[in-house]
Amino acid sequence: MTAENCRHAWEIINLRNGYLVTEGCTHCGRRANFFTLEDRNHMDSYVEGKHIWGFLGSSQAVKFDFKCTLCGKEIKLDKVMALMACLDCKEDCLAPKKGREKSGDEDSWVYLALCPDPGHENEECIGSEEIKALNSYFNSRIKTPGKRITIIPCLYRGKIDTCQGEIIADVGMKDLF
Repeated sequence: MTAENCRHAWEIINLRNGYLVTEGCTHCGRRANFFTLEDRNHMDSYVEGKHIWGFLGSSQAVKFDFKCTLCGKEIKLDKVMALMACLDCKEDCLAPKKGREKSGDEDSWVYLALCPDPGHENEECIGSEEIKALNSYFNSRIKTPGKRITIIPCLYRGKIDTCQGEIIADVGMKDLF
């Protein structure tokens, strides 16, 4: 079967348990995310061009890619640094509204796929193929009737400093169901 005609059945490959680290530039206020397998905080400041990067925080996270069990197609989720459940969102945050619009379900749980550039100044956010695969994979494994999740790119998040989300450290997302 060709990948173009396939109704993909995704499985996780390249599973890595690690940490999402967020850094900030003390010069311009820009933020950056990266995923690391190391269990220590990266608290050293360093200079990169005009940026003076410093540690802002870290959280346990999980990173992975997908492979279709039917056609063999692989999707590398290189830009997905972590997944975050939207919890207690502020009124100016578009994520819950956008997520529920996309799912068509007012009761769906909304998750953000976090990219390396949370301010979206230089890089694009997570692509539509990756978002579609994430939604397909996680919704195909929900056993609770009527339960649905919607994963959207992090560009819909409101203010990063007041975001009340929870980084997911388990690909099953079991701690939230």
